[in-house]
Amino acid sequence: MGTTPPELVETYHNYPSANAIWLHLEDRFLNKTAVGVAILIPSMFQVRLENSPGMADYVTKVQSIHGELKQLGIVFPEQAPAAALLVGLTPAYEVTRKMLLGLAPADLTFAKVSSALLSAENDNSAQAKANAICASVPQAWSGFWDQACHLASCVCVG
Repeated sequence: MGTTPPELVETYHNYPSANAIWLHLEDRFLNKTAVGVAILIPSMFQVRLENSPGMADYVTKVQSIHGELKQLGIVFPEQAPAAALLVGLTPAYEVTRKMLLGLAPADLTFAKVSSALLSAENDNSAQAKANAICASVPQAWSGFWDQACHLASCVCVG
């Protein structure tokens, strides 16, 4: 480190490698500028469920960006990350989205929205499994199956 200024040597001599120094510098300066904040704010509303492997990952991405903004001193109301979750949903969650948008603004929290979306994902998964079972019923049984479904719906309705 013969050409390194003494101030830098003193500051970074405890780091074992250039990579460790780089990680420290990234942590210290990355996204901590006005430009970084200007990039992070819209990115919270650009996360899409269709680009995520599942609802939990989607929720985590939005929560992570919101956390980064909080660390930078940017404070949003609780409804902002909740709204970001609702913006990025796929059409399969339209019923859930409409139900959540019917909540009073004070009730539209990240915790409530994320919980409802994770529950809806489980419900959608159960419905898909039921549809697969119905589709796999042999043709010979289809008349019986139709009658059974009709009877079940009559019992449920009245």
